[in-house]
Amino acid sequence: MKFREESYRVSNWSRREFLSETLLVAAALTAGCGRAAPAAPNGLPLRRRPRTGLKKVLAVVRGTDIPAQVRAAFSALGGLERIISPGMTVLIKPNMSWARRPEQAATTHPEVVGGVVRLCRECRAAKILVLDNTCNNARRSYALSGIAAAARKAGAEVQHLSSADMVRIPLPQPAPFPEWPIARAALEADVIINLPVAKHHSLSRVSLGVKNLMGLIGDDRGDWHKVLPPSLLALQKILVPEVTLLDATRILMNHGPQGGRLDDVRRMNLVAASPDPFAIESFGAEILEAGPDEVPLLTEARKRKLVAPLPRLEESL
Repeated sequence: MKFREESYRVSNWSRREFLSETLLVAAALTAGCGRAAPAAPNGLPLRRRPRTGLKKVLAVVRGTDIPAQVRAAFSALGGLERIISPGMTVLIKPNMSWARRPEQAATTHPEVVGGVVRLCRECRAAKILVLDNTCNNARRSYALSGIAAAARKAGAEVQHLSSADMVRIPLPQPAPFPEWPIARAALEADVIINLPVAKHHSLSRVSLGVKNLMGLIGDDRGDWHKVLPPSLLALQKILVPEVTLLDATRILMNHGPQGGRLDDVRRMNLVAASPDPFAIESFGAEILEAGPDEVPLLTEARKRKLVAPLPRLEESL
């Protein structure tokens, strides 16, 4: 592997740290709201161990064998066995938001998802969940993207999210909203593996790992797009993935996030993985040809001094 001092890193609270801090104030913040999602986090099982183990690098693997690339990317970080112990519950969060076929690059490639599920099984995870709160019809999106079939074949449990699956919790401040419903499965998971696809977005310029976490929240997410950077940074403090693997096997260069035109798709044949969410954000913006000041989320993150250099490891299979 080649070793270069590039890309970025960020320091964040774990979900356990954040939820522990907010446990005592949650009841006060949620009292009397009269909304569908139940109050949190009273009685909510917290993670059984803190985040630990993976190398603080960005691993980029090029090739045409997607499962082998996925395995190589995680191996470069030290292997998923560093974060997944036998008996754990793992939540895998691909982008399944749109009823698009894999070649249209609006959703995560099903071979990426299947490859990650198989690695989690090798680590003897007791439960592997694959889910998303989609924008298009969930059943159609799950099916047309190919992700549901690939995940089930590899051994995962595929779930659909509804308001009953959400729990309302306070957002860390400063944030545009005092609280928001978040998927209970995400709060209870021992490990979250974020699997975004790299694509253009008409409102946020790019859609990558941090924005992919919006698939784990409820209510009207349109409100978030009015104040997207601070909202996403607040969510990122709660739902810090143990690792993010970016699907850039093919990327959507224009007319995102839905896409639909094959002329907008560029073949890249690579995946990138890091325990640092902003390493992925910065690398994804780079391959999507977004300038340093074109991505509001990264601009805000830099203002908050969240972004710093991180080594990059590159490999071709």
